[in-house]
Amino acid sequence: MGKAVIKLRKYCVYDRMFYVHLTLFIGDVVAFNKYLRHFPEYEGITASGRGKHLVDTEEKTSMIWVENKDIWTLSHELIHHCVCALSSRGVPLTYENDEVLAYYYEMMLKNILKKINTKK
Repeated sequence: MGKAVIKLRKYCVYDRMFYVHLTLFIGDVVAFNKYLRHFPEYEGITASGRGKHLVDTEEKTSMIWVENKDIWTLSHELIHHCVCALSSRGVPLTYENDEVLAYYYEMMLKNILKKINTKK
């Protein structure tokens, strides 16, 4: 009997700076779209391609789905999360204060990489 294939991995990444928590999913797009059906606020939304960012402005949470551990797609989707998180907290994004975005992105990326590279 073979090992069960995990189609979708879920990681909870807590944001201790702005408290806009992120749930990261890595894996099969069909499994992720099936998971989305449990949330009425995402009705009619489906993921495709290599990645997707979704935000729930009421709950102050984000979801990112990526097909695999491809750092480029993850990085792209994480920028969406960071901009939404800062905007939801009233932090203006300008050239004069872009360090806030840079530090926040760095913190979230480090937290994500720690989560996905930890052996269970």
